Amino acid sequence: MDKCVSCFYINNKDITKSRVEVYDAFVFDELFSTSQTQNKYAVMTVDNFQKENWRIAQNIVTVSKKSVCKDEGVAVKFEGRSDTAKKVDLINKTIQTSESVRKPLADYTDNVKRTIKRIGPKELARLITELNNAVDDENIKVNFEKNNIPKIDLKHKILKVTPDSLPIFSAMLENKVIEKLLSHEISIPYYEATKEGVLGIYSDINWSDKNKNIDI
Repeated sequence: MDKCVSCFYINNKDITKSRVEVYDAFVFDELFSTSQTQNKYAVMTVDNFQKENWRIAQNIVTVSKKSVCKDEGVAVKFEGRSDTAKKVDLINKTIQTSESVRKPLADYTDNVKRTIKRIGPKELARLITELNNAVDDENIKVNFEKNNIPKIDLKHKILKVTPDSLPIFSAMLENKVIEKLLSHEISIPYYEATKEGVLGIYSDINWSDKNKNIDI
């Protein structure tokens, strides 16, 4: 089982009384006030994206009850990583110091039902644009700057993530967060930022596609 801790109890006198107990590893982290397990899985998620084992924004649709990728998707590249012990890995440091960044990364699985995978590259690019617009708009109060927003290269289909923009990228991996963003409400747990009553800046964007059957 993935992300679980197993305990084996062997009764040598009566083998039928032996048992196996399985616990959520993340619960163990919280119980013993440690974050080592979450750190491990969060870094594994970053590694899988960096090695392009996983991609986002693959425009996944459901055809005859089967999920089909209509696009190769967007690769995620992380800046600030280090392969040497002498240089601090800034991405890993950010993961270790913030639970709101660490937990979504640790919980993430490359599942076709993930909203971040089901949207297309253009939808992702529009979302990044609107986050930048929110920073520029004096009528919208957000607690982040443009350097905190991942940058997208739509031509080469690459999303560039730095230590500064990792919190927003991490939040976007959560279905409930990106669904709010797609519904025109800015809500980034790390920044505790919300945006209300500003639907107008999104009025020319049609996020929905009636031809898609999206399972959330």
